[in-house]
Amino acid sequence: MGNIKGIECSLYNGRIEELLHFLSNKPFDFYIQRCMKIDATQILPKLSNNFCISSHDLRRLSRESIWELVMYVYPIDSSDQTIEIDSSRKTIETYDDFIQSPCICCLIFYDCGLLDLYVKESNLREQLYDLLLSLEATDMELITDVSDSRTYMHL
Repeated sequence: MGNIKGIECSLYNGRIEELLHFLSNKPFDFYIQRCMKIDATQILPKLSNNFCISSHDLRRLSRESIWELVMYVYPIDSSDQTIEIDSSRKTIETYDDFIQSPCICCLIFYDCGLLDLYVKESNLREQLYDLLLSLEATDMELITDVSDSRTYMHL
């Protein structure tokens, strides 16, 4: 089976909102590498790249129609509660980069419903797995060394 890296599944019907809301209630900092969403004033998706976001703003973002999202989750630095993510924390290209970084979760949501979650901590991975089951995610599988086909940790 190999080392468990994370979870992949299909999460349709706006269920990404519940997942983001769950994460926003944890003591984390969030770095959005890519976000493509539709808001009420536009027809085509709006693309935003490379920004830090607070838990409050993540909850607001979760209510938008998200098409694609690549987000890195970091533990809040207890010495500084502000969202200060230095440039070395932003560059996660490969799984090895992810493992060597302080990032604890990499969320890759694409095609309006496909989700890859890479999670370092087994406790958080189990919580996310249980949450995805309750959200009726389909095609759920664990990502392992053997099953992982992703080359890069982004779209």
